[in-house]
Amino acid sequence: MRSARDCRVTAVTGVYRSLIAGGTRGLGRSIAKQSMRRGIEPVVLGRPRPDRSSTIEIDGEAVRFEPVRIEDDADVSRCIDRFKVTPSLNFRELFYLPGEHLKGRFCDQPEAAVRHMVDVTLFGLMNLVRHFHPMKKKPYRLITVASTTSWRIRPDEAAYGAAKAAAAQFARNIHQEIVKDLPDATSLIVHPGGMRTGFWPHGVDTSMFMDTDVAARLIWEEMEAQDRGQWPALHELHILRGPDGQPILERGPKAPQ
Repeated sequence: MRSARDCRVTAVTGVYRSLIAGGTRGLGRSIAKQSMRRGIEPVVLGRPRPDRSSTIEIDGEAVRFEPVRIEDDADVSRCIDRFKVTPSLNFRELFYLPGEHLKGRFCDQPEAAVRHMVDVTLFGLMNLVRHFHPMKKKPYRLITVASTTSWRIRPDEAAYGAAKAAAAQFARNIHQEIVKDLPDATSLIVHPGGMRTGFWPHGVDTSMFMDTDVAARLIWEEMEAQDRGQWPALHELHILRGPDGQPILERGPKAPQ
């Protein structure tokens, strides 16, 4: 475990910014709020909007919005190129939250739906890291939001669970490449349980699911503890949903169960 003295991610000078893929709604939007409350400017990536707006409103403030089809590698490359021409952008965090839920008997799912889910949940993360990391000259935090379904066996979420497990494994492995280039970088893999968002299909009772603002605060607090050396540079956090909807925190990798 690193000492607090070695946690130089927080020593970057200038205006801090967080790049949040999937930050227009749900947990991603709550993470953007937590960024703002810490004086860190969020930049949100999301699907192109009909109004072609360059900002979205979060907590009453205009937040920079960058349209991108995250599963399209060329589109991600163009998005990152736009950041390269703005040297003042000092991204200290890269959050990846996009995911497409796919529930039901696997053999009944159309091929197009499975492919799209894997593209958004897994290949989007790979696309973004492949283009984001080479432009970074200073250490940063990579936060990958997976799911408890990445290790909890659910027969009606076979493809979704596989994609989330693969995203978590990619984050574990790519961390070794990141710290080889930027030794003080950190990676956090988050496995949240069910939250009250529009992610769920109509008819699912989310009244006892977790609040996204609470989960986002817990994620930020874990990142800050990681920077202080309380947790290793590669770390996993599980935010389990208690019977009353309150979060239960567990840490470290988990075997499938």
